[in-house]
Amino acid sequence: MMWAKCGTLRMLALGFAVSGIAGLGIVAPRVALAQAPGVTDQEIVIGAFGPLTGPAAWIGLSARDGLTLATNEINAHGGVNGRKIKLIFEGATTPADSIAAAKKLVEQDKAFALVLGSGSTGAAAAADYLREVGIPTYNIVGATPKIRQPFGRNIFSGVYPDAGLLSDFFAKEVVSTNPPPRTAAVIAGTYEFPQAVFRALMPRLAKLGVDAKAVGSFDAGTKDFTAQLLAVANAHPDVVVFLGDANEAGLALKQSPEVGLTGIPWVLDVAAISRSVPRVAGQASEGVRSIWMFPYFHDEDAAPMADFDRKWRAAYGTPPAGRPSYVDIDGYGDMYVLAIALRETGKDLSWDKLIAKWETLKDVKPSQFGSFASDVIFPESFSPTDRDGNKRYSTIKIVNGAWRVVH
Repeated sequence: MMWAKCGTLRMLALGFAVSGIAGLGIVAPRVALAQAPGVTDQEIVIGAFGPLTGPAAWIGLSARDGLTLATNEINAHGGVNGRKIKLIFEGATTPADSIAAAKKLVEQDKAFALVLGSGSTGAAAAADYLREVGIPTYNIVGATPKIRQPFGRNIFSGVYPDAGLLSDFFAKEVVSTNPPPRTAAVIAGTYEFPQAVFRALMPRLAKLGVDAKAVGSFDAGTKDFTAQLLAVANAHPDVVVFLGDANEAGLALKQSPEVGLTGIPWVLDVAAISRSVPRVAGQASEGVRSIWMFPYFHDEDAAPMADFDRKWRAAYGTPPAGRPSYVDIDGYGDMYVLAIALRETGKDLSWDKLIAKWETLKDVKPSQFGSFASDVIFPESFSPTDRDGNKRYSTIKIVNGAWRVVH
């Protein structure tokens, strides 16, 4: 590890310096010899990266804003064991950008821990480097298996489980369509996250007795879904499964009546859950369902969500369409989980000590850090062999033009 080599040289230099100083009867500060990368008496540097431009920019912008909201709140209440968190967020749009951002944060910025606010594409790209360097890493929104396999002791995942478990949940939701479906038409994006879900979902649907056929694919940012929708219409399925983000899902739903595709239930990928979908698709989105990795939706009257929405608006103003997204909630909730892991590790921080403490945490939620925090995520638990913190979900449905958690 580059920082470790540099750290060794610095330690040797300090050793000679301390010997000379001791000869003068001066004692060097002990903390200077024991400091972990990114840790001083005053702060802990946390690095993060995600796309801030391009079709997936909503992921990185949401991650950055959610993480920042929690970080500012933590710091306003004294920080972690007397240290403030310094968050450095790097923009990373492509896989190459993600690798470069991870290396910069580790090797130049000397971050003590990393948060992946990149979605599956960036997480997959940086996975091998992160396993090799060993820095404590929190993957908050990537379902890709590549960040989980092979197992990396230093890599934890938060709100979103791996694509396999996510697909178990998703398959059950598809099958719960009334009446139970016998056939499904699947439209899937060609990029990392929908493909990870697609690969895991298809055999699960088959096992549950659903004849699922891939009838169309699309690239990120596609705006015309006519060809894919015509293929769905020709397949005459009992249910349509759409794997893509909110912008893509909204447009596909809006265009579906134009090709005569009406009266067929849709189940959307979890990445498509956004207020923008019913706004864009209008009546065509009514009754659309998905799974939701949180106990509440944004607009609910539940106190944690109302509190979070108030805080978000106070920090960022009137939200644009689709914001705050579920990744804002991810960033906020999982920054608190990381802060609790840091606090429980104690003042004497090292990578090994943080990892050892983190893997013992059970049912962690933001309010355990302080009553001022909003419990907008399900409690998370970890173990020495299981790094996926959350295994709970809700069913969510568009009712009267708005998403609602129905159970």
